[in-house]
Amino acid sequence: MFRPVHFNCCLSHLSPGQRTLAQDTRSSHSYATYYTDTNGDGVLETIVPDAPSEPMQGDALYLREFYTNLRYPAQAREQGLEGTVILRISVDEQGVVQDVQIHQSASADLDKAASDAYRHASRKGYKPLLLDGVAIAYKMDMQVTFSLE
Repeated sequence: MFRPVHFNCCLSHLSPGQRTLAQDTRSSHSYATYYTDTNGDGVLETIVPDAPSEPMQGDALYLREFYTNLRYPAQAREQGLEGTVILRISVDEQGVVQDVQIHQSASADLDKAASDAYRHASRKGYKPLLLDGVAIAYKMDMQVTFSLE
């Protein structure tokens, strides 16, 4: 059985407790790690924003779209590939996703599946992330684990 588990930005919503995505109202981004270059030296520093980033369409719809579009690639399944992909997402001051990079790879197929599902779910962007009351550009990591269990 394929169970994608999506941590950091989202809690594991496909748990054995049989919760559905629409019923889970916890913030999907409350456990994200956020980074920004606070002093212009090109080095990313971990930050704690005023509040977690929030998808423009709301957490429930974001999660539904993510999991609806997340597919375990057939070739990866046939080869028994499992692993964790970490996406590094760049978001501008207005909350528009500017870039999605593979920060940690599991395989080319799994990387693409995670990236494609994220890009689809986040196409509406985010509410601006505030640090000390000021909207900032930032990066966040999102972990997607593929398991055949």
